[in-house]
Amino acid sequence: MKFLRYLIPVLFWGSLFSAKGYKLDIYYSYLSFILNSKERIVYGNPYELGFYFKQIKKSLKPSQILVEFSFYPVAYFSYLIRRTDYYDNFEITENFHILKSLSAGYEEPWAISFLFGNVWAFKHPKIKNRYQGVGYMGFLFSFGNKQIFSNMMYKSGWFQVEWKVKGIRYTFFQKFKWNFHLGVKFQSSNLIKDTLYFTVYRDNTLFVSSYKKAILPNLSIKLKTELSVRDLSFISQYFLIGKKFRFKKEFFIVEFGFLYQKKRKFEFETLEEE
Repeated sequence: MKFLRYLIPVLFWGSLFSAKGYKLDIYYSYLSFILNSKERIVYGNPYELGFYFKQIKKSLKPSQILVEFSFYPVAYFSYLIRRTDYYDNFEITENFHILKSLSAGYEEPWAISFLFGNVWAFKHPKIKNRYQGVGYMGFLFSFGNKQIFSNMMYKSGWFQVEWKVKGIRYTFFQKFKWNFHLGVKFQSSNLIKDTLYFTVYRDNTLFVSSYKKAILPNLSIKLKTELSVRDLSFISQYFLIGKKFRFKKEFFIVEFGFLYQKKRKFEFETLEEE
């Protein structure tokens, strides 16, 4: 089928490579630079919950500035496909569309961000020439000029302020990723609501099944709640949970989730599409 030529490059782009300062991924790709600071190294394999509390405490004492340029491929490519004759081929049922499901939760094609906080590089004390991940914490200021909703793009300048604790950590036994943030987003268009939101994301991959210290092994959870800035009324709830299964040396994940929208964030009747 011809429409697969649009989907296959996106799905198999995957995580081509990820390293300190840049990452290519189908959902979130970025290029970042740390200004005015030398690298902060964190050694050892700390207890996961205790490590989160250390990050939270350190986030309130900024000492570094990070600049990031981000791009969201699935959201942008879904918008491009919507402009073609192949878009309807991705609709499975009246209430289920493949591209809408893949891009759910991603509302911008790109962004520029400034983090005022701290960046930690993780290493093992006996393997000092190899990184085992990176952690970010502090206050994030982001802005952009486009919004995407239901695979349609709209022109609207936006500005976002977040408190964030985020990172990825590899050890010999497991890999875990986390992203906790509280923020507010303002729109230049009065046809799009300003929102207050809270997000929790945590993902674990267990390499050694006998390792007993792992918390919720091979489980992925993402939760995002949005409220209206004007009156704190409920707007939407996003929830996604996934369970990983190992087959030989590979991991496969089965995910289930929903996006409940109580109030519209966009006034489609009067908002001009790109």
